Amino acid sequence: MSPRSPEALAYFGMEPHYADQFAMLIDADWDATVSPPSSTTSAKAYLKPIAARARATDWSGRFEPIKDVKSSGDPPPALDELIASLSYKRGKDEGSATSLLFVDDVFATGRTLAAVLHHLRQAGLPRICKIGAAAPLWLK
Repeated sequence: MSPRSPEALAYFGMEPHYADQFAMLIDADWDATVSPPSSTTSAKAYLKPIAARARATDWSGRFEPIKDVKSSGDPPPALDELIASLSYKRGKDEGSATSLLFVDDVFATGRTLAAVLHHLRQAGLPRICKIGAAAPLWLK
């Protein structure tokens, strides 16, 4: 679907409402949220009200893409390729987090989540940590 189609324009006009509605469905008990770097802004529109409701620290800005690897490629990239495509700037709070909510527009293979977790574990995220995933647009 074209981003300029009537359907897409209607969706984008309602996106803030949809994001608020989706946030109300998410458990508010999270220490941190994270959304991986993306070429689209779809997940970011949903992350903001979720993080605000949870009063969670958003770690998304600590990730930077090093090279352009599309997790939705066909075939999808290997996990080690996704890990290598991201850099993470460690904060001071990863070691104290007991829960993390991963927000992405689509959840297909879980490789993006695994790549993000790899970096967060290296930065000190405890092995015993509640992990959740929220994908407002669809599950493949």
